[in-house]
Parts: sequence; C-alpha cells; structure tokens
Amino acid sequence: TLNVHTPKLHANRVDRRLWVLEVTDTKTQDNGERPRFLDVYDDFDLFTPVNITVAAERSPPEVVIEAAVLLAAVGEYAPNRVDIFAPSGFRFLPNCFSPGQLEGVLKGRFVSCKERQTLFQAKILSTAVMMTKDLLDLASLPLTVRLLLKTPAITPAVNRWYARVSNRHGLLGWGMQKKTFPVRPMQMGAYFAAMSLSEVPFILEVKIRYALPHGGHIHVAGPRMYQLRCPVTNVLSPLGFAAPSCNNQDPILTGCWGLPTVNDPDPTPGLPLCDPNHELLLTFPQQDASGNVTYAVNPGTVLVMALEARVPRETPRPRVENVFRVRVLDEGKVAMDGHLAHFTYNVLQTPRAGDLTLWWTFAAPGVTLTVVIGFSFKDAVMRSQEQPSQKLRVIEVWTPEGLRIAARQPNDIKNLRPNSQVPVTSWSWNNSFPRTLWFELDESRDVSGIFQYAFPVMTPLEEP
Repeated sequence: TLNVHTPKLHANRVDRRLWVLEVTDTKTQDNGERPRFLDVYDDFDLFTPVNITVAAERSPPEVVIEAAVLLAAVGEYAPNRVDIFAPSGFRFLPNCFSPGQLEGVLKGRFVSCKERQTLFQAKILSTAVMMTKDLLDLASLPLTVRLLLKTPAITPAVNRWYARVSNRHGLLGWGMQKKTFPVRPMQMGAYFAAMSLSEVPFILEVKIRYALPHGGHIHVAGPRMYQLRCPVTNVLSPLGFAAPSCNNQDPILTGCWGLPTVNDPDPTPGLPLCDPNHELLLTFPQQDASGNVTYAVNPGTVLVMALEARVPRETPRPRVENVFRVRVLDEGKVAMDGHLAHFTYNVLQTPRAGDLTLWWTFAAPGVTLTVVIGFSFKDAVMRSQEQPSQKLRVIEVWTPEGLRIAARQPNDIKNLRPNSQVPVTSWSWNNSFPRTLWFELDESRDVSGIFQYAFPVMTPLEEP
C-alpha cells in the first residue's frame, strides 16, 4: 500500500495518465539495461471535491421545512446535474425547489428538481436531483438553492449531507457536510403519578414557538396503552386563558390504525395492543367577531393544561414505545411544530392503593365542614425493596377547585386509625397551596394497612 498525493487540478493534464510498474534489480539498472518486467496501467478516475453548506432556520420534527444549500464550488468541469443526498429519515418533496426560485435566482441556471430514492452507502436516501438548463455556469458560483423537505421525528445518528455532480459522460465530483442542523423539537412536559392501573391528573406543558392561528390544534398522543380523557379540566397558564375544546374521535387520530385494540377478543398475534383513547385533539376557537386578537396563541406562550389520564398495568416496552408525542397543527391540520420523543416515567407497581372512601358532614356555601378520606394499601411497601429515587415519602391530598383546607392548628387534623401501619409522622399545609394537604411518612418503616384522616374544609360561596 502506497500513500500518494493527488494533484490539485487535473482537468488540463496532458500526460497519458498511466501508472508505470517496473520490476528490476541494481545490476540491470547500473548497466542501463531494460528492466526485467515493465507494464503500465490506466489511471483511476480523480473526482473533484464539491463544497456545499446546508442550513435551515427552523427544523421541527416531521414538518415540511426549507433548507438552504450553498453551492460554493463544484469542481473544474461544469455539470448539468447536481444531486443532494439528505440524511436518513429526511424526505424531499416531489418538486423540491421552493416556490418562485425558477423565476428568480435560479432562472436560466436550473430547470427542475425532482425527488428520487437512491441507494447510497448501503442505505436508501432521499435525493434532490437538480437539472441545469445547459451546463452550470461556474462563474455564477457561489449559488444558494432552497429546497423543500420533511424532517424525521428525531435527529438521525449519522447527520451528514452529500452532494454529487455529473454530466452526460458520468460522475465529476462529490462533497459532504459532516455537521449540519439537527431536528429541534419544541419544549414540552408531561407530568403525572405513574401508578399502575390508576386514574390520575395529567399536566401537559407546551411552549408555543410559532404563532398558532385561530382554529389551530394541538395533537397529544400518549403511549399506546395509556388513556387520555377529555375535557381539559383546567388551564393553569396563562391565567384566564380559555380552555380549548377536546376531541378523541377526530379522523386525524389514527394511532391505532391496523393494530388490535385492548378489547379485541381475538387479537392478531405478534402485534402490540392499542387503546384508541391514548390520543386526543385540542382545538382552539376561531377568531371572534371583533377580530381584536391576531392569533389564538402567541409565540413564546407557555400553555399548562390539566386533564385526566389512566395509567396501564405495566411500562410499555421497548423503551421507544414509552413516549408522549405532541404536534402543533394549523387550522388545516398541517403540522407546524412538535415533540415526538418525550420519554416518560416507568409505571410503578407499588404502592397500589384502593378501597377509596370519602365522607363529609352537611355541606352548604361558605361553611366549614369535616371531610374524612381513607384508602388501603393493596400491597405492603417494603422499604428494603425500594429504589433510592422512588421512595414513598409523602401522601398528598387535594381538594376540588374552590374548596380549601380550613385547618388552623395541627390538632384540627385527626388520625382515625391510630393503630394503622401507615407510618405518618406529621402533616402540613400552607396558604400558597390552600387546596393541598401533605402527610409525611417515616422512611425507615414499611407501609401497609389503611390510611384514614379527618380534616376541616371551607366551601366556596358559590358552587365551582
């Protein structure tokens, strides 16, 4: 194996471009005799480097975006075809030029751009095939070409863009950009207590990056065995924001298409089960008659909404199935933004609570009544088996909206099961969270038995 240095320019080389192989010895060479073995081999093709730079102002997941491809140099020969290979998962549109380019900066240079699927480096990559009017004028470079393509759900592991130029005689050169723009998901959060087979409050947080028009939507999909339930029970942020309508029957909700449902008596073997209620569509109202508000949700707004969810028996497997997906859609249900790989909590099998009981004295507007709440632990919580990050430390009780805890001193809260194996050490409340009561547990003792406490609650003057 020999290391050789290729010439910087080779278009104007006048030699025969032959590699000469000569086998001889010192005596023959000193006597000026012909070598014992002499042969020549044709030169291999030398392709010129293509210098490209690819950039995009915005790149949400699974959204059609515009990518700017800067053709800085394409080599010594003028090509009549330029191919751009996108990373795996990206997909160019069938007509990949952005509207208006052929009548603008590309007029007289390119005539078309078509998407093709090409086998490249043992992978099928989406390719933008751009044909020139004649041969590309090298004096017109650098030249920026804007292409339309759809992004994948996540950034591919090998995020490289390739370019290849050719003429009617064959390949002329190729180039590569190693570091280019990633897929940038929106900020979101999904918060809930991931207890097996539990119905829990579900808090959805999304930050709107691009203005959401009136009649726009937010598509929320949980792991396939979860249930997300309408309606939106509360909008926590921004304050005073009207709750969007909620629908789990819209035609766009097709996450269970082709999969057996959880109630299917004879599911197809080998396919995962799917709950049709694992996704829903939130719709924001159309513009009112006054027309004072430009958008339904302005860019930069952080929406925090409360719903109800049902947790499945076990954590979805494999791990890629245990994700929440959020897409922001315009009024035509075309994707604008999203986050399609928000990994969520593992489902906890313990503690498992049941036999919930609720009792209260006479209720009237603006009075203090006594509430008794109780439940039992189905299985004992063994402290020796808990993981350090998942210890049961607090039992939290929330009152309905409008009601608040009316305790003034610790003795106002009564333990109705003093011999219970639920090791409550103290309880607390504060004015910042008037609807919440916390019961702290002894982390050194196992937890089992029945939890039952009585505490005072103040009712609102009007029914919430």
